Amino acid sequence: MNFTPYDYQQKIKDEVVKKNEVLELVDMGLGKTAPTLQAIETLFYQCMICRVLIVAPLRVAKHVWPAEIEKWGFNLSYASVLGTQKARLKALAQETQLHIINVDNIKWLVEHQIKQKCWPWDMVVIDESSGFKNWSSLRFKAMKKVLKRVDRMVLLTGTPTPNSLLELWSQVYLLDSGKRLGTAVTRYREKYFNSDYMGYNWTIKPGAEVEIYKLIEDLTITMKSEDYITLPECIHIDVPVTLGKAQLKLLKKLEKQFFLELENVDIEACNSAVLAGKLLQGASGAVYDTEKNYHEIHDKKLEALKELLEEAAGENVIVVYNLISDRERILKWFPHAVNIKEEGAIDAWNRSEIPLMICNPKSAGHGLNLQSGGNIIIWFSLTWSLEFWLQMNKRIHRTGQLKPVRIYRIIAEQTIDRRVLGVLEGKQKTQDALIDYLKEKQ
Repeated sequence: MNFTPYDYQQKIKDEVVKKNEVLELVDMGLGKTAPTLQAIETLFYQCMICRVLIVAPLRVAKHVWPAEIEKWGFNLSYASVLGTQKARLKALAQETQLHIINVDNIKWLVEHQIKQKCWPWDMVVIDESSGFKNWSSLRFKAMKKVLKRVDRMVLLTGTPTPNSLLELWSQVYLLDSGKRLGTAVTRYREKYFNSDYMGYNWTIKPGAEVEIYKLIEDLTITMKSEDYITLPECIHIDVPVTLGKAQLKLLKKLEKQFFLELENVDIEACNSAVLAGKLLQGASGAVYDTEKNYHEIHDKKLEALKELLEEAAGENVIVVYNLISDRERILKWFPHAVNIKEEGAIDAWNRSEIPLMICNPKSAGHGLNLQSGGNIIIWFSLTWSLEFWLQMNKRIHRTGQLKPVRIYRIIAEQTIDRRVLGVLEGKQKTQDALIDYLKEKQ
């Protein structure tokens, strides 16, 4: 084995070896995978485990875990349970120490193994456990069925509560079957949160945060990057753009009436959630009709993007978009841009061969290293998801980055953009409070 852990990684490894239930709240970029693999190797050597199941987002399952095993020379055999059902069954039949599966196939795996009346994995590692934050999801319900057959459970995440402390319940349940936060989410919610009169929105009760933190502190190992590694400065820069009166009038009308009449087409929002999406589309410059065709209403963000690229003066830039319309409109203005999904794009970026790369945060988050290719991210359009926001930014602001990182946010003034930014900053405070408290207790 070629892996020599840093002191903080040694602590991760030791905790996973020592405890049957571990929640690794470790900042993105610190490196959770290698020390977890080292712990697994140690547990095999000590004859403490028989077989391990690794559950991760598809790209992480396909590339990151196998790459880490090979890179560091861990003495661990593995099979990737990915692809077609035939390929997955073939991988399952292999007598290996580790099986690696993507999170979207966990329901299939559980159902298959229940039919076989067999669950061979006495240890389960869930990478990016925030993917199990929804207690009503099929993946959570599937894992819940086999918890009694799992002796060791390890959860890894850098974003445990992207939206609310409500999202902790299901992740902690996978570790302790409800011993700490209760066996039912309804009781957890009623005990620690207040509801609005409709029962849709829940806010934390005074003092409940600390109580929750205390209940789970024995499960957690918590690390923030600034405490262990020195990274270049990360600067967030807002780039406001001002829409014309006619364009603002259109968006205000849509917001008020849930309806907008454009030339030859009507734009309609059937409820508040759809309206929020339409307003975000409009802030970026194009709104979709019911036939999924988009209609441009302004180019202000594209003009701002052009200026930012000129200011970059040849430095490599990543532009983040959230809508297909964003992507298509960016490519019309900047046809030399390369989509991160193109074959070989990531490697080419890290060789500094791509001056302008575009990506959607859904496909460029967990486990991806982009720090070698550049130090500038421009958010063309924002996302409501704190997880996507943090994960995307950490792709370049991580170990190995040598320059100060600049993260630009193009904001359409007097639109929903400002509201989204405020929501992201509010969620960040909640998550930071959790991690800071638990860190102090270690």
